[in-house]
Amino acid sequence: MTNGAVDSHFLRDQVTVMTQWDANEVPTERARVYGSLLAAVRDFLDQLSDASPDVGVGQRIEADIRKHTRILAKTQATSTDIAERQLLPGRGLLMLPPFVVSRRDTRSVSGKVVFGRHFRGGSGAVHGGIVALLFDEVLGVLVNSTARPTSPTARLAVDFRSITPVEEELDVTGWYGKEAGRKRILKGEIRCRGVLCAEAEGLFVESRANQPHSKSS
Repeated sequence: MTNGAVDSHFLRDQVTVMTQWDANEVPTERARVYGSLLAAVRDFLDQLSDASPDVGVGQRIEADIRKHTRILAKTQATSTDIAERQLLPGRGLLMLPPFVVSRRDTRSVSGKVVFGRHFRGGSGAVHGGIVALLFDEVLGVLVNSTARPTSPTARLAVDFRSITPVEEELDVTGWYGKEAGRKRILKGEIRCRGVLCAEAEGLFVESRANQPHSKSS
């Protein structure tokens, strides 16, 4: 699965065996079901991005989607539900590429990501904004995963070195660069089979005691 097309169920299977940031914690059954639902939606979005349904098929699919939307509208996630989803790849957020952690300590993190086709931009590559989004997520969660006060993103610079492909298993690494007072500088890389696709440097500034979100989460 390291070359060419990736098994479409790779990330869904990982939901049951790999948590987002703590290998000692396991998602609840309810969270795992939610993770599988997200994986199914991502599969749907991938197919939709390349689909060309005729009028009748398009209308039937739209009707089905709206029906299920009404069902979901009758449910409301609790704070406990949302907290449990933090253990899922991508922290249970549909907008985030499902990053799966393979190794982590207090200074660095590494893992895998597969960008689905619905994240595609020009030239068949992953949209540059999505690459930046992944870096902000990985570096941001790393810097805020300790007992320190929350450190929001102040600046994020991304350099694109080569095409970041869709539907391939990519290696993602993030690590601390340096710290000075309230400032934390972290760096990250995305590689495809050893080739550097993109690299980033993020500046995160520790919140003051009287600022919102000053407590670590």
